Amino acid sequence: MLTIFPDGSRARALQAYRRPYEAPFRAEAGAAVRPDFAQQTDIEGWVWALDPDGRGGWVPLAWLDRRGEPWRLTRAFDAIELSVAVGDLVTIHFAESGFVMATNAEGAQGWLPDGVLERIA
Repeated sequence: MLTIFPDGSRARALQAYRRPYEAPFRAEAGAAVRPDFAQQTDIEGWVWALDPDGRGGWVPLAWLDRRGEPWRLTRAFDAIELSVAVGDLVTIHFAESGFVMATNAEGAQGWLPDGVLERIA
């Protein structure tokens, strides 16, 4: 479920996290995507899919229209993840199915597992 945070919401990294892919899935709303069910995860609400350029990445099921073939994105999506070190401060924008979209102090933006973050006032 998509949760949008108020402007200026911040969090601190409690654990280091390294992004696993440099150029993952990226597509605009309405783009056709191809799921790959051979890729498995224990994180509920995500499916591995290929974008129109053939790049793979974990995509939120909630952001996919699965009523026909091919499946289509209901909103733009970029699977890029953000690397952080313990103590890094990030601005958080929204969360979906256990991951948070965040921006670091240098302006880089990407997804982080919610479990590596602690929200701060």
